[in-house]
Amino acid sequence: MSKVRTWNLKNMKIIIGPYSMEGFADGDVLVVAHDEQSVTKTIGATGEAARAVTNNRAGTITVSLLQTSPVNAQMSALNVADELTGSAVVPFLAMDTGGADVHIAPHVWLNKSPDATYGRDVGRNTYVFDTGDLSSFLGGSTI
Repeated sequence: MSKVRTWNLKNMKIIIGPYSMEGFADGDVLVVAHDEQSVTKTIGATGEAARAVTNNRAGTITVSLLQTSPVNAQMSALNVADELTGSAVVPFLAMDTGGADVHIAPHVWLNKSPDATYGRDVGRNTYVFDTGDLSSFLGGSTI
């Protein structure tokens, strides 16, 4: 008999520096992307395959918060600190406590503060972080 597994966003813990993310926007709230392939391939003139490890562990982390999230003030403080002193390079951790997915970067920095948009509905603030050393493990749901 097959087991039913369950995904619940409430089990996803996202920590940037000392701040625990909360007040997520609707849709994709976290996107973790490596900048390029880990390994590239080359095919020789007679068809033999060769591969090269790129050694590029750089990546981008995108977090989307509701305009009403209290974490916006903390992200803005990181941005201001980095603009003024260059001192807002912080660690990143995202983990699914109901599963085995883990993403870690020892050093991330805010790429750009979100555009400020205002309208009738609650908006979203999307924060994009860069890193030079991103590790990911996709283990799926365990519950």
